[in-house]
Amino acid sequence: MIGSAEQEMVEPGFCTVGLMADPMKMRVHTYDVAGKPAKRPFHLACFRD
Repeated sequence: MIGSAEQEMVEPGFCTVGLMADPMKMRVHTYDVAGKPAKRPFHLACFRD
């Protein structure tokens, strides 16, 4: 789920995350449930072993 029910209206969707040339930076794209690009607020936590 994208968004935070505590802070804003939550609409279901998907996101993709990719590393950029600088591995400390990421690019995130958000999509609606049909897979169409859609601006969505999101909260994402990533961990690396």
